[in-house]
Amino acid sequence: MQKTIKESEIATIDLRSFHKALAVLPDELDGVCVWKSDLVQMPPFSSEHSPGRELEENVLLIVIREPDNTRGETIARLIATLKAQAAKPAR
Repeated sequence: MQKTIKESEIATIDLRSFHKALAVLPDELDGVCVWKSDLVQMPPFSSEHSPGRELEENVLLIVIREPDNTRGETIARLIATLKAQAAKPAR
């Protein structure tokens, strides 16, 4: 699953629903990883006779207007914002 938001919407997102967050430019799906969940996703139990399901990765795409500048301020700001959001207690 992928969900696309603007940087200004980060405070409204429950990061526990996602495995990672990427900073992307408008109309792109590939970008820079700015946050990754600490939780390890384990595949369901399976045997040689019953293949396991493929794991689905939930990705949050955060659209940024400007590409990262030479000092990395945009990415650094996103990383700090997401760390603070992830540290908030569950509602």
